[in-house]
Amino acid sequence: PVKCRSGLITYSYYNLADTKIAKADLPLEIENEYTNYSCGGKLLEYKTKDGVYVSQIWGYNGAFVIAELHGIKYSEINAQILANLITAANKTDSTYNENTIRNLVNQLRTAHPNAKIKSYTFNPLVGMTSMTDVNGRDEFYEYDNFNRLYRIKDHNSLILKEYNYNYKN
Repeated sequence: PVKCRSGLITYSYYNLADTKIAKADLPLEIENEYTNYSCGGKLLEYKTKDGVYVSQIWGYNGAFVIAELHGIKYSEINAQILANLITAANKTDSTYNENTIRNLVNQLRTAHPNAKIKSYTFNPLVGMTSMTDVNGRDEFYEYDNFNRLYRIKDHNSLILKEYNYNYKN
């Protein structure tokens, strides 16, 4: 078990250490090795079977992954940008701003040019509002008045997909 201290309370919990897969009748082979968790049990880092480290940054008070960095250990992420990004994503009042989150992720890209970074923003009670792939291409997600996915647009505001909902009698 992992022990984590928060204030006067010490928590113990079990975390997944690795996953293995079988190919035909060969012995099990490690697919991913899970190397770092937060005190709340959120996966912060894992290593793929190819030895590539993948770090995950959690925001929205631990509800969603806001960035996934391929090729860098969690401990190597720029600490100041990391703290600012988590703080910006955890805001729940009128100071919350998706562009601030996107700008901080761009700072991460600049600070870690060899990492492949995928990022996400969310409207927590609705869904994902944007996704930026490792090449810096954006997709934006729009929702209708009933919070159903309505439209997906690319970085040029061109519609990639549109969903129409009908009532059935």
